[in-house]
Amino acid sequence: MPAKRGPKPQPTVLKLLRGNPGKRAVPKREPVPTGKLPACPEHLEGKARDAWLAFAVELETCGIATSLDAVALTMLCSSYALYCEALSLVEANGTVWLEKGDSKIPKFVYSPYWAVMNREWKNVLAVLREFGMTPSSRSSVQTTGGQAEAASPFAAFRKAN
Repeated sequence: MPAKRGPKPQPTVLKLLRGNPGKRAVPKREPVPTGKLPACPEHLEGKARDAWLAFAVELETCGIATSLDAVALTMLCSSYALYCEALSLVEANGTVWLEKGDSKIPKFVYSPYWAVMNREWKNVLAVLREFGMTPSSRSSVQTTGGQAEAASPFAAFRKAN
């Protein structure tokens, strides 16, 4: 299958939350998933489970995540937990290791934990962007009211004045 040109398409819900900046027609036959995120998968434990619980609340409050996003959120949480584990190992053992080989010249190499940490950081960042959960990807999202607007202290201030 040939690669598509240009930026990848955005989900309609994100496009509408951003105010449809390109003013292009919204797809009329795009599947609309129903249902909220399911409960946290049982195999997620520790930091991965904590991340699921925190992210799920925020995504549902914003009206972004649905039942179809459970796999992507699971991947995000798993990668986040691996990142945290690798980070703690890098902090404990250092970023660069001295490798003693056959030669008399010492060789410095990156810690294998650093490689895992770096890879998982990239994975986490990629999925965060998919959900609009980084400052730059979130900056163009505009809510149209609802729970997110009602919970905002700024919205309460505007209503009062």
